[in-house]
Amino acid sequence: MNPLLIDWLHGNPTSAMSEEDTVYCAQRPGELAIRDGVAQLLVPFQSYRRDGKVLVAGFAPENFQFKSGEKLQDITLNIPDCTPYVRKDERFVCFALCSQDDKPLADSSDIVAMAVSTSWNTGFKLDPDKFDAEMKITHGHGPKSAANAIVPGTKPVLVTRVGWTLDAPWLTGMTAERYDFSLKAYRTGKLDGPSLHVSAEEPLFFVELKRQ
Repeated sequence: MNPLLIDWLHGNPTSAMSEEDTVYCAQRPGELAIRDGVAQLLVPFQSYRRDGKVLVAGFAPENFQFKSGEKLQDITLNIPDCTPYVRKDERFVCFALCSQDDKPLADSSDIVAMAVSTSWNTGFKLDPDKFDAEMKITHGHGPKSAANAIVPGTKPVLVTRVGWTLDAPWLTGMTAERYDFSLKAYRTGKLDGPSLHVSAEEPLFFVELKRQ
């Protein structure tokens, strides 16, 4: 499986695409630009599917269906109090579903599924005036400019949790092992039907789905 590389772009994202199998997050809210060597997309909450890979990102509706038939339903967000720069009605979600054995999802015995939103240190602040000044000094180098214009904040990290349900016939009989952000498994169970449910209250980072 080729890695999905994420980068921030300035201006027109499509003009900077040269890597294959690369996903670019555009700066315009709710947009995702994707290049796969054979396709380019720049659209609000749009799915990208290739054999063994599914990715969708943007401002999420409550339900979403992939063209291949899989359904992502009951998408909810649990936004901690005092989370900076995130509105309560903001629904940014990135969902990924990837085969780890290079087989199509319906035939795979090893799949990773995840849905993430935002995370911020408590007390994080960005000084926009200083950021603009730093951008001029660094000639548009965003990460370096941001590093010189922020108050990084402290623990605890305010993580927006995502709740979701994935419906797909090939889920039946798979074992789902759930991992948190410390990469520790906290729950394992066999799916007795074509559905996987994740609560927005649980500390999920990703689910590893395996078939014996």
